Amino acid sequence: MLQINVLAALTGACAALMTWLFISMSEGIQSIFYGDSFIHNSLEGSGREWWIIFIPALGGLIAGIIIEYWSKDAKGAGVPIVMEAVAVKKARLSAKK
Repeated sequence: MLQINVLAALTGACAALMTWLFISMSEGIQSIFYGDSFIHNSLEGSGREWWIIFIPALGGLIAGIIIEYWSKDAKGAGVPIVMEAVAVKKARLSAKK
């Protein structure tokens, strides 16, 4: 029972560390694109409001191009296709020919 408690404590500590790291990295990336941390400051009046629309749209465009021209298996139902690839095909999606 002691081993389980120790493993649970280590898992919790690792999760807390990863959460802190994720938040720190998110704020760092936001600082690069927006100047200051977007979590704490508004973009209103900074002249960069359009980034809120532009960055996610650019990500969607890149993902769409990759799916259209690179991987035929990625088309379709989305997450279920990827889950099937992980479970059945050893996490491999075939390249588009």
